[in-house]
Amino acid sequence: MMKQDRILWIVVAILLIAVVVLLSYIQFFQQKQVVIESAKLNPECQLTAFPCRVQLNSGATVQLTISPQPVEVMKPLDVRVDLEQIEANRVVAQFNGVGMNMGINRYIFSRHQDGSYRATVTLPICVRNRMDWEAEIQLETDQGIIIAPYKFETIKN
Repeated sequence: MMKQDRILWIVVAILLIAVVVLLSYIQFFQQKQVVIESAKLNPECQLTAFPCRVQLNSGATVQLTISPQPVEVMKPLDVRVDLEQIEANRVVAQFNGVGMNMGINRYIFSRHQDGSYRATVTLPICVRNRMDWEAEIQLETDQGIIIAPYKFETIKN
């Protein structure tokens, strides 16, 4: 019985070491990715006008849609990213309050059969009735990270 317990502890220790090595490798790999392009904000996109499209230097586009409109805080939002002429391994969005720290609001999108990327997002409440936000869509590609910026506003009901 003592020998079986000892073998079990050895197996558990080996598995823990393997998990730590794997997580370290993943963390190292993610830090190695570099930003290869940061697109310019599309001036035609209004704070409440969605969908909004940003064009990359290559001619590819990244379109962001947030619904329902108007965008309200503390309510689930359907956020959709559509890509044209570009492939992404992963799509991540970071939502930042303009002029006010609203905490970490980072979401990983899932790919759907129609090729779009989607996530359900809930933005935190603010003391202001109206809040300006920046959305930074990060496309993780084989070449590196591409960033597409957007601005929008939320209202508090």
